Amino acid sequence: MQKKGRTFIPSVSYEELYRQGIKKTLRQTFTALNRAFYNGRLPRPSFCIGTLKESADAYAGTYYNGFLKQFELTFTPLFLEHLQEQGAKRLYETMLHEMSHIACVCQKVNRLSLTGYGLDGVEAHGQDFKDMCERHGLRAEWCNDAEQWAHTELKDPEHPVFGEIGRIYEQNVLSLKKG
Repeated sequence: MQKKGRTFIPSVSYEELYRQGIKKTLRQTFTALNRAFYNGRLPRPSFCIGTLKESADAYAGTYYNGFLKQFELTFTPLFLEHLQEQGAKRLYETMLHEMSHIACVCQKVNRLSLTGYGLDGVEAHGQDFKDMCERHGLRAEWCNDAEQWAHTELKDPEHPVFGEIGRIYEQNVLSLKKG
């Protein structure tokens, strides 16, 4: 924005820069993982940084923009804390987990059970979710407390795409850490 021959530079807080860096990292991470594990077939969601203290790192949702279904991934303050502590590995695991939810909906996996439902009536962490995770870079573990396949971790932490995402993370997030 120009003002009488001078450039206007808005004041931006460290926290806002950090959030912008995180959102940019989420978009770029989604794109890289989508290419590597889904041949680029998943629709790109919108990314939000939530403000509520949730017990989960992230959650997927859908909404309609007119007649077009849109996906949204919301990452919680808990995720941001874990990201600072555990680094890029946490980013890969969380993003692939949420991408598996989107993939289940996109492929219209509709085997329902009596336990928790996720997006569009697809069981949130049922057998189909587990199978999707296993086909796309994650190992899913049964959680007795939740009685579902809720815990996921990377099958192959040495996959080449993770080096690319590590560089994205370093460039967009670590470079913003307070010195």
